[in-house]
Amino acid sequence: IRLWNMDSGISELQLMTTPHGLRSLHFSQDGTQLVCVKWAAGNVDRFQFPIRIYDLHTGQLKWQLPGCRQRVRRLVFANDQTLVASYSETQLLEIWELESKNRKLIKHVGGEIRSMKFSPDCRSIAYSSTDGSLMVCDLQGDNLFKVLSPHPIDRLVWADNQTICCQYLDDGDLNTKSGTFRLVQSTWALD
Repeated sequence: IRLWNMDSGISELQLMTTPHGLRSLHFSQDGTQLVCVKWAAGNVDRFQFPIRIYDLHTGQLKWQLPGCRQRVRRLVFANDQTLVASYSETQLLEIWELESKNRKLIKHVGGEIRSMKFSPDCRSIAYSSTDGSLMVCDLQGDNLFKVLSPHPIDRLVWADNQTICCQYLDDGDLNTKSGTFRLVQSTWALD
């Protein structure tokens, strides 16, 4: 992984090298950390390709999580940088507590996740599936809400702890459309 200064065009930081490349990476909201996982070629031991978190000021490895059961397809930081979510090819969503390096939650999602995002207060995670569903999981009480979207959701953004803005492609058309889901009396509904 190399980080480049966009103004000068000079590579300023090299974090690691890998012959297989990277499968997924995500920057923390404040840009001080990077979570990534190497691409795993063939059938390999999951501990050979752990989830790594780097400090971007020093370039040092900050945390190394044991790794998921299968190849990781998506990674995302929580806003407060205490949690990381990973989604693997076995359709498992795993929430990791960084200080303890333990899994907080493991859910079989039953479909491919296109996008996932923690709520601003880090108490929930929303994820969209290729079947057009939006799932919101309460990380405190383990409640799961499912909402059907008119189209597969391509991108999620939390406006606040009770509002999710979504961007999706209309029937495969290149024109993007958007919708808003709000929490209304413990039910998520499309506005």
